[in-house]
Amino acid sequence: MLSGTIPQCLIENCTETLGVLNLGNNNLSGNIFGIFPQGCVLKTLDLNGNHLEGNVPESLSNCVMLEVLNLGSNNMNGNFPSFLEYLSNLHVLVLRSNGFQGGIRCPGLNTSTWPKLQIIDLPLNNFSGHLPPKCFLHWNAMMIDRSYSHLRNEFLKFNNFYYQDKVTVTQKGQEMELVKILTLFTAIDFSGKSFEGEIPDTIGALRLCGAPLIANCAGVEPTRPTLDGRQSYTDEDEINWTYVTATLGYTVGFGVIVGPLLYSKRWRQWYYKPVDRVIVRILHHREQQARHQRRRDNRNQLRRRQHH
Repeated sequence: MLSGTIPQCLIENCTETLGVLNLGNNNLSGNIFGIFPQGCVLKTLDLNGNHLEGNVPESLSNCVMLEVLNLGSNNMNGNFPSFLEYLSNLHVLVLRSNGFQGGIRCPGLNTSTWPKLQIIDLPLNNFSGHLPPKCFLHWNAMMIDRSYSHLRNEFLKFNNFYYQDKVTVTQKGQEMELVKILTLFTAIDFSGKSFEGEIPDTIGALRLCGAPLIANCAGVEPTRPTLDGRQSYTDEDEINWTYVTATLGYTVGFGVIVGPLLYSKRWRQWYYKPVDRVIVRILHHREQQARHQRRRDNRNQLRRRQHH
């Protein structure tokens, strides 16, 4: 429930040592004052869910190590922050639910513009114009297979402590919070009603996959939609033989052990004899312990009476 403006000294003095600055979901307002220094080492800047205004500071381009920039759900405005094009480590860019306007541009068409970008979330703004086709060709992380890992910032490497990045995305109208941003996960959301022109063919270079497309996702065979809208499945989809085998094994094993106990008197006698012997020994041992305890109690009572 923090309110007021972001302290200027926090931007200008602390970001030379801070790896993470997360002020999300507060009541902060006003512009982002201060200049991010040349030595900025921020990897995560999360100001989501406040009432911040004004433009994105151009000095933010000094934070060359930045991986996650989340400015969503504020009252910020201005043009698309294309001056951040040289942040080559940027994985996540969220500008959702603000008042940004104008076109989305890739100035200079630099081939190193956000090569690691995997999530870009821009809806509910006032962006307009055509989508720049060549921008999509720069986002190499959305075109290649990646190893399985997630974004995190280690601050005590020898103690295995780390800060876990998370972000909220919307899919099919439903909000979904990613408590771990897997490097395998990619998302583009330009939803809105002010863009014009055709969908660029270069979006196809991002190897989009899964139903209703033919391309597989991480080697998983996609389901195939039929003409009536229902999905068709292969035989492997209908029968999971791993579960069938495990179920049969459990059933047979259970029957071999329990069945004879239920239906064979001789088997029950053979099975319960050693069990009975063990139970008798346990009860006999406990009875002996109880006798010894009673004897000790009686002796103690006699001694107390003699003492009195």
